Amino acid sequence: MKKQIFKDRIGDDDYMLSGNDTNNRERLVNRIMAGGGILIAGFTIFYVITFYSLFSGGKEANAAETTELMETQPETTTEDDLNYTLFESPYSDEKIPESIKSLLDQAVLGETMVTGIMSVDNKISSVSRSAMGKNMTQYQKVKNVYDYMLYHFRLNDSGSLNEEEIDALCEGIPFKSRFDMQTAYRAERLLRNFSGTSGDYGAAFALILRKMGLEAYYVDDETESSGETREHGYTAIRIDGEYYIFDLYEEKQQMESNTSQEKENPDYTYFCAGLKTLGNDYILADVEAAAAKFESFVTLPMMNFEAMISNKSHSVYGSLEYQSSSHSDGNSDMAEGELYVSAGDTINLAGTVTSTGAENVWKLTAKIFDGNMNYLDEQEIYHQTTSSAYNEVSYTADEGRYVQLYYSVTDIYGRTCVITHIFKIWTADDYTTKPETEPVTDEPETEPLTEPASGEITEPVVPQETEQTTEPETEEQTTIREPEPETSSGEEETTEKQTESVTDETTDREETETTSRDGSEPGEAKTTESEE
Repeated sequence: MKKQIFKDRIGDDDYMLSGNDTNNRERLVNRIMAGGGILIAGFTIFYVITFYSLFSGGKEANAAETTELMETQPETTTEDDLNYTLFESPYSDEKIPESIKSLLDQAVLGETMVTGIMSVDNKISSVSRSAMGKNMTQYQKVKNVYDYMLYHFRLNDSGSLNEEEIDALCEGIPFKSRFDMQTAYRAERLLRNFSGTSGDYGAAFALILRKMGLEAYYVDDETESSGETREHGYTAIRIDGEYYIFDLYEEKQQMESNTSQEKENPDYTYFCAGLKTLGNDYILADVEAAAAKFESFVTLPMMNFEAMISNKSHSVYGSLEYQSSSHSDGNSDMAEGELYVSAGDTINLAGTVTSTGAENVWKLTAKIFDGNMNYLDEQEIYHQTTSSAYNEVSYTADEGRYVQLYYSVTDIYGRTCVITHIFKIWTADDYTTKPETEPVTDEPETEPLTEPASGEITEPVVPQETEQTTEPETEEQTTIREPEPETSSGEEETTEKQTESVTDETTDREETETTSRDGSEPGEAKTTESEE
């Protein structure tokens, strides 16, 4: 019999295959392979398209948004340079005089300057790479940065200085000038937010020109309008001893106030303009004052303060290094050790600070507390300005239960270090004894008790008066020596001396009495002693 090869299914094209039907097996295998090939091809196309879009989009985003770069980069073209698209200004320079173009091209460049703050220098480098091409002239570089900031940044009148944010930005960097720290803060705020005040624009542009090598300054100025004082910050550069002004904020405001046709191009009224051409809002004295405040982000030398606090028997020692103005607690330290001070003691303090070759202000303040550490009073003991890096001062402890001393030094840059120490003042009225002293008691001094060999304590021997006899004819008094326990040789000598003394006194008294009664000589008096 032939085996049934196929079994039809109504409404279905699939078949049950027999193990002997080779043709149908091959047909099924071909269908599976064709379907698998289509599926693999679909996944391949999907992943290729996805990878390409991510790669190309990531490159574009990196070119447009990346600002975190190292501040020092080689001048040769690197792979990082290729991630930046050079900004092409849409603004014509036909309104800029040729004399200005020539002035900038002929300016002698100095050393490249950085702030030393990583986040600020990275953002400045990002703008410089985006706006300054290697084949550009000096004038073209300056103009392209100017146009880049006009094109990308917005105006914001609401930004004020936040001293805590300034300290946080400059954390760990002891800048010599607070003005430099404010300049860095303004520049970082504009480059981070893409908007800022006139001071932010002026500070950022000055630091970008400094990165290029031009002698640029941020000018923090104020102007009065309708009785109100407003911030007016801008940039000044010095070429051949003359100052020239860049005011990006005013330029931006002028562009926005123009008609729609004129907005396409700035007037460049405030691009490298001479002071005489700008009127009374730009004064040479203000520019020179700002230039004098700028310290080129020079950092201060390390400040270290050491102090020894001592009295006639003890001493404590403290040492610390100045941290920053934002961490005042980090600029104060407790001297290690413990002082034991009595009322009237003199405490000597000796301090040394790393010398800056300038004047230092030394202070000593004492805070007084009662026995429960409740605040009572505060006294300034010492306040002196000296040119020396070494100082000595003393304090006499004469009141209060507890005293905390604050010994401080402030250098010419306003940095202050403080070393403190708290101690108790011991007085005669204290109910506790001073440490490391013998206990004090009110009991009178007595002879030490003698411990005999048997372990029993023997009281000191007290002499007894002689007893008078009842016989009237003699009226003799008898002195009886009581038996004594065994004692040490030292006690025996003491007891014997005491007994002899008492016996002598009694004998003298008896002799006197006998002489007075009988008229006989003192030597005729008779005494008897009982024996054991």
